[in-house]
Parts: sequence; structure tokens; C-alpha cells
Amino acid sequence: MKQKGYSYALLWGKTGGTYERAGDVLYLANYYSTHSGHEPDSKLWNGRAFSAILMRPGEVPDLHTDEAGPPRLDIVTTDRVEWHWDVPTGVGEALRKKGIAGKVAMAGTDFLPVKSTP
Repeated sequence: MKQKGYSYALLWGKTGGTYERAGDVLYLANYYSTHSGHEPDSKLWNGRAFSAILMRPGEVPDLHTDEAGPPRLDIVTTDRVEWHWDVPTGVGEALRKKGIAGKVAMAGTDFLPVKSTP
């Protein structure tokens, strides 16, 4: 990240469904959503089976999930966990709250729905 001039990296993951893309989040945070990804989006819940991890050099990563309550903290690699009814929107709000601006490296965006892409 430092060599490329990035202060942050945001990695997306999606579990279940017909297009499995949990690799980065699973590898870095040991997290895998239990949702299938087949549930339709609604006004209440959007982006089920999605997750993201925000990384900063020298800091514990932030894990963003679609599941209420903390995941099994005895097996995930971070204690910084937030869950969202709408994961893509919740991650965007978290970035704004933290004052993150400028260049952010992103990986795993190839499966995000068009309605969720920046």
C-alpha cells in the first residue's frame, strides 16, 4: 500500500450464492457470512452475504458484516467489527465517519451490484 501511495485498503467479500468471493475477507479476517446471498434486497436489508475489511498500516483492521451481533470473536482476527442492515451503504458511512478521503485501494469490487458501486 505504501509503495503505491495508499493509506487504506478496502477489500470486499461475498459468501454463498452462485458466485463465491469470500477469499480475501476469509483469509484476512477469518470471517464468512452465514447468509446464502439468495435473499432479495428489501427496504430493511440490502447486501446480504456481503462483507468488507478496512485495512490501515499498523492498525487492527475493521470488519464490516451483514450479521447482527459480533461474529465469533475467538476465531476472527479483529475485535473491530460493525454490522449493517445495508453493507455497501454502511461501509460508505463508516469511511465518512472516520474522515477517510483520498486514495483508497479497493479489491473485490467485481461482484458488487451496480446499485452499490461508488
